[in-house]
This record gives sequence, structure tokens and C-alpha cells, in this order.
Amino acid sequence: MARPKSVATAGTRLYMGALGQPASTLVVGIRDFNEHPSESLDEFETTTIDAMDGNDVDMLRYFEPAKIDPGQAVIVFAATEATVALVYAELGKHHSWKIVMSDGSYVQFDGYIKIIKPILNKTEDVTYEVTIRRTSRGTRNPPTPQTPPPSPPPTEEP
Repeated sequence: MARPKSVATAGTRLYMGALGQPASTLVVGIRDFNEHPSESLDEFETTTIDAMDGNDVDMLRYFEPAKIDPGQAVIVFAATEATVALVYAELGKHHSWKIVMSDGSYVQFDGYIKIIKPILNKTEDVTYEVTIRRTSRGTRNPPTPQTPPPSPPPTEEP
């Protein structure tokens, strides 16, 4: 029996497209998003050993910001013949990607499939965990606010 999508992932969709083109092809069979793209800042140490004179302040290490790592997305797919064929055919190829959440927010980025990992277990069907390595910071769109329906006009009482 197929495992349902997690509650946190329900309604989330993944699209892919040719690099430089909008990500408009829906990728089907998603079971879960184990890791959403997040950015982290590298740093480098600027501490100099020559400056140490025994003061407590001199015992601190100092760092400066460096490059931004755009992160990766980790997605679990159902092992359908079409999805498995697509994932293996696109391994290492650059694409545009778009993850659309159920609230209408999305993250759009460029990247390539870095890792394909079959997940085999005895109680569920076979799934594949796929890591998409981001190669651009991309764009984010916040949730679309839900507009309440207009109020009905007041009724006049006789």
C-alpha cells in the first residue's frame, strides 16, 4: 500500500524546466520534502596567533563572512517507472526548479540532481530520495494572502 504524503508536505508541488526557462513541468509522485532549500554563510577565521599576549580578549577566535552556500532540496518520490526513469536521465544536468507550497508561496532556483538514493523497506513500497543541489540563490515568493469574501449588502427591514 502506498504511503500517503506527510501532513507538512500535503499540497506541495515540484516543477522542473530547462535551464533558463520557467519550471513548468509538474514532477509527480512526491511523497515528502525532507529538506527545503536553505542558505548558509561560509566564514573564514581571521585570528592571528602573533597577536596573542595572554589577555582573555586575545584568546578569542575571530571570523569574517565569506560565500553563501545556496543549499539543496531533498525530495522523496514514489518509485513509479516514469519518475525513476526521469530522475536517472536527468542526474547531473542543470534545470530550473520551482517548489510551490500549499499556501501559494514558492521558491524558484536553478540546480541539478546530485544524489539518487533508493529507499527499500519491508513494510512500504520502494521510494527514492533525490537531492537537488542549488546552483543559484533563486527567488522566493511569500504566501498569497487569502482575501475574505465580500460581505453581503445590508438588508433593509420593512
